[in-house]
Amino acid sequence: MRAASLLLAGGALLLVALSPVSAATIRAGAERVLGEAHNSGSVLGTLMFYDAGEDLAGGEGGQPYGPGDRAWAERCLGIYDLYRQLGGEKPEGRLRFRRDGERYFFSLAGAPGRWFDAPEAALSDLLRLLLARSMAVPESLAEIARSTPVDASLASLAGALDEALAENSGPIILDPGGARTLTFSEADIAVGTAGLEVRSEPLEGGGVAASISAVPGAEGRQAVLGYREGVRFRPVAERDVSVRDGAAPRTPGREPPASAGPRPLQDGVAASITQAGETVRFTLPATEGGRLAVTSTGPSDVEAVLRSADGTVVARNDDGGDGYNFALEADLAAGAYTLEVRHCCAGTGPFGLSVREE
Repeated sequence: MRAASLLLAGGALLLVALSPVSAATIRAGAERVLGEAHNSGSVLGTLMFYDAGEDLAGGEGGQPYGPGDRAWAERCLGIYDLYRQLGGEKPEGRLRFRRDGERYFFSLAGAPGRWFDAPEAALSDLLRLLLARSMAVPESLAEIARSTPVDASLASLAGALDEALAENSGPIILDPGGARTLTFSEADIAVGTAGLEVRSEPLEGGGVAASISAVPGAEGRQAVLGYREGVRFRPVAERDVSVRDGAAPRTPGREPPASAGPRPLQDGVAASITQAGETVRFTLPATEGGRLAVTSTGPSDVEAVLRSADGTVVARNDDGGDGYNFALEADLAAGAYTLEVRHCCAGTGPFGLSVREE
């Protein structure tokens, strides 16, 4: 979202705060943009720009502009804010806007510019194109934009987007640093794609509740999948998720790891093997000893190895549980342990763990 922009007026640099458009619904935000006055002073016909990477706006080449030119640019940036609210990424290159009397223009980098005889038509098409070109907004929202006629009103486009977001199975926009809980009534386990941390808990009467958050460095399109035990490789439910950029900042100069580090061994934890040969590790902190039983659940053919703190193999199992799941049991002495889970055949897939300590 825009916090402030540098606007160039007649060669002078002015720091001007531009209030981002954020609303409870996309239609409410669109109505706010449409309600802004557009006949607000002189129009010089200056080509205006907005650079999302630099958060910089003004007249191209430092050209002066009138209040009407600026008002049109700010209305277009209001539409850009709605696009960002839907999870859209910052576009490459500059967005450009121009007003010539009662004709209105915008262009996106890599696409020809367009002139319109009415501001609403231009604003509707701007939102439609931003969403259709995005690789970060949920695919279902991008598809709505792609299937929307060029001459559709902004209100109808915004209404269609709100309707999709309001559906029980509709896409999720994950706010920066946020978390959501989803319910899968027909699934026994829920897992996420590589950019999501998912913890699923069984519900009384069946189904699972899945708490989701973004892993460090994640952004853009993700998904949460619900699986039923005994049904391999085919989810029974799916929710599209878009993680806004900035939800989990990358460490400067470093790429996010291909797989997460060791996780605490807990009953009901869900995980996924996302690449061939990957080992997912779970830690059991220092214990006084006792009997440990760990069983995998889900559609994946996984095996497990339990190691003591010095790396000694304490127990291993493959296919000892239901179907292709493992069922590992061991009598533990006092100490710390690590459970290693991998796919038996260099494959990939989701799994969950049932843990019992005695």
